[in-house]
Formats: sequence, structure tokens, C-alpha cells
Amino acid sequence: MRGMRNPQSNLARPPPPIFARMSRVQRPPSPPISENNPSAGNAGDVAPPTVDGKPPGRPAPHIAQTLQLLRSLDPEIDAELQRLHDEMRSMRADIVAHSKSNFILERELDSIDEKIKLLVRNRITLQDVISSVQMSDRKPAGLLDPKLRTAYENVLYTLQNDPVHFAILARLVTGSEVQQFVQTVVFDFYGDQYDTRDERLLLSLFGHVLRAEFAAAQDMGSLLRANTAVTNMLSAYSRRGMGLSILSDILAEPLRKITSESTLDLELNPLAVYKDLIVQHETNTGQVFQGPRELSSEECALLPEVVEVIEPRRRRLIALAADILHRICDNVDHVPYGMRWISKKLRDLAVEFFPNADRKKVGSMIGGYIYLRFFNPVIVAPDALDFVRGKLSKKNRRNLILIAKLLQNLSNGLEFGEKEPYMTGCNCFIRDSREILDNYFDRLVDVEDLSTALALDKWLERTATRSTQIQISFNQLFTLHALLQKHIDTLCTDKYPVLRRQISQLGPAPKQLKSADNHSVGLELHPSVSEYSVDSVSSSLSRDRVPSTVVPAGDGDDTDDSECHPLYQDASHILLQFVRRSPPQLLHAGSLRNCLQRAKMVPYDPDFVELITSLEEALTMLQRMQLLPSSGDFGDPFDAFAANVLESLQHRNGQLETGRKRHTLVAKVSSTIRNHHEYLQSRLELYRVYLDNVRLGHATAKCSAPSPKKEKPARFKISQSELEASGVIVAVDPDVRKAILKKTSFTFTATQNPNQFLVTAHYNKTRAPMSPILFDLEELLDMQSNNQATVNVPNMVLNVNLLIHLLNSRFLATRK
Repeated sequence: MRGMRNPQSNLARPPPPIFARMSRVQRPPSPPISENNPSAGNAGDVAPPTVDGKPPGRPAPHIAQTLQLLRSLDPEIDAELQRLHDEMRSMRADIVAHSKSNFILERELDSIDEKIKLLVRNRITLQDVISSVQMSDRKPAGLLDPKLRTAYENVLYTLQNDPVHFAILARLVTGSEVQQFVQTVVFDFYGDQYDTRDERLLLSLFGHVLRAEFAAAQDMGSLLRANTAVTNMLSAYSRRGMGLSILSDILAEPLRKITSESTLDLELNPLAVYKDLIVQHETNTGQVFQGPRELSSEECALLPEVVEVIEPRRRRLIALAADILHRICDNVDHVPYGMRWISKKLRDLAVEFFPNADRKKVGSMIGGYIYLRFFNPVIVAPDALDFVRGKLSKKNRRNLILIAKLLQNLSNGLEFGEKEPYMTGCNCFIRDSREILDNYFDRLVDVEDLSTALALDKWLERTATRSTQIQISFNQLFTLHALLQKHIDTLCTDKYPVLRRQISQLGPAPKQLKSADNHSVGLELHPSVSEYSVDSVSSSLSRDRVPSTVVPAGDGDDTDDSECHPLYQDASHILLQFVRRSPPQLLHAGSLRNCLQRAKMVPYDPDFVELITSLEEALTMLQRMQLLPSSGDFGDPFDAFAANVLESLQHRNGQLETGRKRHTLVAKVSSTIRNHHEYLQSRLELYRVYLDNVRLGHATAKCSAPSPKKEKPARFKISQSELEASGVIVAVDPDVRKAILKKTSFTFTATQNPNQFLVTAHYNKTRAPMSPILFDLEELLDMQSNNQATVNVPNMVLNVNLLIHLLNSRFLATRK
């Protein structure tokens, strides 16, 4: 087979799309209709075969004419297709790298968030947080002992090649192992979502693990609800390049509009609405609310002023949820194939394991994945993906949670009840939209099934010019090593003696390294011995169908599966090179087979001779695998193959347009992933600046530094009696004498921070023995949003709402 590969190293290889629309010159008779082949018809129903559009009975064109036409085709289209192919390959590599990097950055940023909170509370040291930030600067510089490297490469090849092993491990990993395992599988082993083999193997893994989950489940309600490695893998898979791009297309615009409405309030809880009315009254008027402050939710729901507020909010909530629902349903065809296949698998498994489940329950199973794991996390937190800029207010977040809650209940097929009675008014939306959602689920799962050409992939590894390499950190590698040793008996049954031997050869698992030493290492995945022969592979392939790609329904046109086979495409390319490099007289030998024989006898350069040998070997192999078209009017399948290639290339203008569209889609995905990566990097940089300021004391210095312009700060003075009369002071320490309070006044002074105000107490024009109080308006507003009515200060209790009104009226109003 070496002769087949060498010409490819010397000559530019055109992109696979060139040969993506080949149709057979003449197909074998159609098989009869059967249960397994309902679409087949009688042989008499098949349209008569044609040759280059000519009906049967007319003489087929001489093969020399076919070869001459191939020779005369415009090579510029080939060059353009090659350019598109090369650029898409580069963008694919970029998407794979940034998808993995984004997953790691998101995890590390979440960890840094938590550590900064602990730092603020003095639970950990500054150095602990700084070391977390430095983890993101890890460089790929790892080295392994050559013998150990080979052992790892062999076992990792076995794991990648048979995803059932990862499927078993996915149900065994727990705790801190989960996130590393998810990264290793979804982003390292099967990270290229545009690679047919990677995608097929990963989806096959999901198929195995989902079947195991269903087999172990007692009821449908418990499936895929816990935070396990399986559910984390499904979530991570959906957030890779194509998934993130689709989320942006569908949700970014409506979520941006919703969060930009600063006055939008969708709260329907009567108790929360009533408390908001109290807050608004006291904050706006500066007067104490005279009505009852402590009512039950049921009592609040009966108040006319509460009902008047809730009803328009309910209508607006339903309208916003309906808009998002319609955007999701209208874009069902844009959902990546893999996610649709997983949804289909969930549907099929639900029907198999729970045959009594109705359409509604099966739909809720699908909704538990596509909504709970894909759409709803983004609806609740669009800022995490930079779909909206800036920090969301608590009111904004609550609005989004209510929309997500409504859509989630719809997808689960559940109406609101006693648990959340204030949402029952939205049940009409759930009832009215259920049919829309069920139709969406039906369309979502209407995709071609996953092809099962894993044996073919193993054969292709023997003919491919590239090997598979993965980049993986030492700690990921050592964690996987430890998992394999821990679960070796579960993984390595009698069916897998090779894997048991390979794991044993690894020796004990090394300990985890410190972050500074946790470098990445590149490993080549290849089998240790040649386990697959061409004969065994070709005999295992179906004669009627040899799928070689995973494409969404409707995206593959009418392409015959054998003609999508990489070897078929390679042979097509070699044929094109042969006719372009052959002397014109060689193409008049009566048949392609004769042309090849005569070309060997003509003195020519060695590369041309090797090209001839490669073409002969490729065509012979295709014939053995029954992937060549039947000979038909040509009398020789080699000649029929040449006619097929010509017909395909004559459609190159259409293929070029298709290639450009695909190039645009891949470029869009690449841009989305890259923008998200830049956003995550900017967040990390902000953390670095913050920690540098903390470490160097800049934050304190900045707050205490004098202003360049020594302007007189704004201030006002107010007596204790006035504060009590206006309701700002709710209660006073009884141990403080009233005579002192009558002569006490307070001075409120604005600071350099526009949200902070310093309060000092004075008694008889001298400073009272009371420490100054610093009020932060943002903290007061947080108290207000949390329905905290009062705040305690030394010797007094203050009304939060009226204090905010006082600060607004005396300071903020004068700044406008």
C-alpha cells in the first residue's frame, strides 16, 4: 500500500468536497422491499441507468473522450476548493484548541472566584489565590520516559479506539475526578467536532453510557438529573464550538434586550411584590409605610394593589418566554447533528426501557437534555458567555430565572402547583405551547442514525499519512492512569485481555504534580501491533452501504456513501493527476486499464510510474471492497469509475458554492469561540490586576490618596429628633439618656467614593463619643433588594428604605 501514499506527498491534494456529489453511472439492481429496507422498490421501478445523461440503448462515449474531458477541466476551481479546504482545516484546529482552552479557563475562573471570596473573609492567604491565577500560564513542555511514553500511547490508543471503556469509567468517576475526566474525554480524546472519526467515536461513547444509565434507572424522573460525570460530559459537549455559535445566534439578541430594560420586573410572588411596594413608597416619599408590614403570601395575593402589579407582569413574562420558545423552535435545523443524535438516542432508549411512557413523558426526557443542559443555563447566566455586557443586577437575574423556570416546566411537561402557587397563572402558556414543543422534539430527533464504520476507521489508519496526536497534561494523564488501575477488573473482562496487559505494563500511577510542574505532553496514538487486515475489514463491511461520514439529514445531498469513502476520493484525485500528466496519445488505448498498462511501458519520470501504481492499487482495492460502480455500458468498472469522476467534477461550480457556505459557517463558529476566549482572558487579566493591587497595597493607597482638586466635600447636618420624626431612626438604645439625644446632631459627608457617605455625631457642638459610621449605598441597596427592612448601627436601628431616600434626596439629586 505504500505506493498509494507516496504520490500524495508530492502533489497537492484537493479537498474532499470535490468528490462529494458523485453518482453512479449504473447501480446494481435495487433490492426488494423488506422490513429492513422499506424505501427500496422493485427492479422494474428503478429509473433506467444513464451515462453522462444519455439514455440506455445509445452507445456509451469512448473512454478516451471521458479521459480527455477530465484532462481539460479548469484547475482554478480545484485551487479555490483547495484554498477553502486548507482554511477550514486551519479554523477547525483553532476551534479545537480554543474550545479546550475555554473549558479550562471557565473552570479556573470559577475556582478563582471562590478563592477571592475566601480571601476577602480572611479564610485563605493571598498567595493561594495568586497560585490559582498562575495555573493558566502553564506551557506545554512536558517530557516522559520513552518506555513509559510508548506504554501510555498504546493504552490511550486502545481507549480511544473503543469508547465502551470510557463509557464504563464515566459512571465510576466521582468528586474531584469528574472535571478532569470530562476535559480528557470531550476535549482531548475526541476534541475535533468536525472530524468524522472523533465525532462518531464520541457519540458512540454517549450511546453506550446512556444505555447503561437507562438500564440502571428505576424511573424516568431520575435520569440525567444529578451532577455526575455523564451529565457534565453532555453539558461540555453541547458547549463546544458549534453549540456555542448556535446559542449566540438564537439567544444573544433577546437576552440582550431583556437585560437592557432597567425597569423590567417580572416578579410574580405576591409577598415579594408587596414588600417591593413598601420599599418604593418609603424610598420615593421618605415617609413611613402605614399599612401592615407582616402579611402571608396568601394575604398579599388578595390585595388589589398587588393584583394590579402582577397581572401585566404575568402577561409580559409569558410573552418573553414565548418569543424565546419560537426562536428555539424556528432554528431546530441549526442544532448540531451530535446534539440531535443524542436527543434521538434518549427518545429511542425511553421507548425501549419505558414502553408505557407516553409522548409527553418521552418529550420531557428529551427536554431534560436539550433545555436543562443546553438552553436554560445560558438564559439564566448570559453574562457567563459574554452575551450581555456588564454585571447583571439581582432584578435582571431574577427575571431571567423566571423565564427559564417557565420554559423548563414546559419542557418537563409539568404545570405549576402548590410548590409555587404564584406561577400557576402561567399554566395556560404551558398548556397552549405543549404541542409546539412536542413538534419541535419530533423535528429535533429526525436525523440519520450514527454510522458504524469503526472497523473501516481502523483500516484507514493503515493508509493515512497522518497519525493521531493528543495534548494532555501530566495530572490528567496520571488521574486517568489511577482510574484505570482502580477499575481494571470492571474494565478488563475476558473480552479485553489486551487492555489488561497494557494497563499492567504502566506500573503504579504517579502522584499528582504541583501546578507549576503540571506541563502538557503530546502523545501519538497508534496500535502496538497490526491487529487488522484488509481482508477482515473489507469482509466486515456491508456490501450495500459503507458509511464514512456523519452528516445531518439534508446536508449530504444524494451522495452515494461509497463515493464519500476516503479511498474512493483518493483514487479520484490520483486519476485526475494521471490524465493531466499523461501524454495525450496514451489516453486513446481503449480503456483506462489499457492506458495504465501502456503508460508503464513509456519512458517517463519515476514519480509518474509510482502514480500509475498507486492508481492501480487504489482501484483494485475499491473493487475488492465492492465500492466501484458496476461496469454498465463501459464494460469495465475502471472506466465506469472514470465516468463517475468526470460527472462529479462537472458539478464543481455547485460544489464550490457549497464549500463557500460551509467555510462561512466554520468561520462564524471560529469567531464565536475566539471572542469567548478573549472574554475569558480579559476576566483573568482583571483578576491579575486586582491581586497585584492587593499585593502592592495600591487599592488602599488609591482610596486614601487626596484628590488633586481640594474641593469642599458636600455635607449636611440633621438632628436626632428630625431623624426620629422622619422614621429614619426606628429605635434607640434605652440606656442612652434622652436628654443627650435631644442635643445630638449628625453630619453626613460625601467621600471621594460617590457611593460612600461618612456620618459623625455631635453633642452640644462638640464631637460625641461615638465612632464615625461609613454607609455604602450599594450595600444599602443590596439590603433593600434582599427585603432587609432595618440596619443596626451603634445605639440605634435605622430604616433602610428611608435612609436610602435621605441620601438620594440630599446628595445624589444635587449631582444631576
